[in-house]
Amino acid sequence: MMTGLAARCDGHLRISVSLVTGLSFGALADGNRYMAHKCGFTQKNLTQALQGAGFKSIAVMRRPKCFDLWAVASKREMNEVELRNLAEGVLPV
Repeated sequence: MMTGLAARCDGHLRISVSLVTGLSFGALADGNRYMAHKCGFTQKNLTQALQGAGFKSIAVMRRPKCFDLWAVASKREMNEVELRNLAEGVLPV
C-alpha cells in the first residue's frame, strides 16, 4: 500500500520501504511501537540477500549522509554498461 512519499534528502521525492509495506508514518506517533522497523540492511547483506533470491546482476549504492541504501537488481545477467544504465535510471545521483 503506497499512501505517500518518503522524506527528502537530495531534493527529490523517494518512495520508502515503509510506504511499500504499508507502514503509516503516523502509526508510531499514535503509540503503535510494535510497528517500528527493528531491522535493516547493510550494503553487504542486502547484496547477499538479492543473490540468495536469484538475482544475477546487482548494483547497490549507499549514501551515509542520507542514511539510506539503494539497490537495483535483475534476474538476468547484465553487462556492466546495461547495469549502469539501469541504475542511472533508478538510483539517486
